[in-house]
Amino acid sequence: MKLTALLLCLLITFSVYADDKISGYISGGVIVINSDDKLIPDGEAKDVHFDTLTKIGAMITGEITYKPDERTKIHFGIPQTDLFPKLELGIAREFENKTRADLSIIASPLDKTWQNPYVEKRHETDAESYGLQMKLRRILGTGFFTELTHMKYNISKDTAEDQYSTLGRAGNDTEVKAGYTFAHKKTFTDVFAKYTVGDRDGKAESFKGYGTGVKVTAFTKDNNLLVFLLALDRVEFDADNPYFGDTREETSYGAMALYTLNDVFGFKDKFISFSGGYGAREANVDFFDAESFFAGVGAGLNF
Repeated sequence: MKLTALLLCLLITFSVYADDKISGYISGGVIVINSDDKLIPDGEAKDVHFDTLTKIGAMITGEITYKPDERTKIHFGIPQTDLFPKLELGIAREFENKTRADLSIIASPLDKTWQNPYVEKRHETDAESYGLQMKLRRILGTGFFTELTHMKYNISKDTAEDQYSTLGRAGNDTEVKAGYTFAHKKTFTDVFAKYTVGDRDGKAESFKGYGTGVKVTAFTKDNNLLVFLLALDRVEFDADNPYFGDTREETSYGAMALYTLNDVFGFKDKFISFSGGYGAREANVDFFDAESFFAGVGAGLNF
């Protein structure tokens, strides 16, 4: 909550004192999340329980951009253009060969996870992640792009590791993403593939992951914004899980849509945004099957 309040204060302050070099947006609203995690304590589908979680909470997103010159910008905020928005602080630069580079510090300091996800009575604990991300877009003036992300994960109370050292979840993930952007008028379609290596404290939590996806960003003739994302991921863990005597493999699906209606009801620089998404996870160990939905609505201003 303190971090959200700080972000909100900074965005409001910059919106009041914005000049030609400062721009951005701020948005606040409500988000509803519903998730069902399968819980099969005896390992057999005949005894299936679900951890069903429904949350209604505040949704604060926004971004500040400062341009010291025509080719450079510094940005800070939580842009809502991905499945899992993160806090970002970065600097971007466009070079003479048209390549756009962006180096950012990214963090998710308020995440939650289970203390031990492998038992029937589960309790939440704090989790945090932070790292660096480098993006290269329009490489040499083409549609090719690539991203390199390195993240550090910490679990406040990992009781699963207390039971079995191979289940330690703290550690590092490194992801490489590459793709191509197809541009047509005001529509930009990113097609990408990615490869991830998870080096966690426990061998059964370390993994290799593969993924692909499509992201469409489109602007209407009224300059309204539509973002649509489809993603498919496959994760293969390195060792047997001691609770199940099997090496876990998972396939995840995700979809998200965001629509922003600008200058709503004739009010200049004001907008309303609608978002929604769905995610599902299927594993060879049925215990880990899950699905979730979210929907949100917000209002904000551009400055």
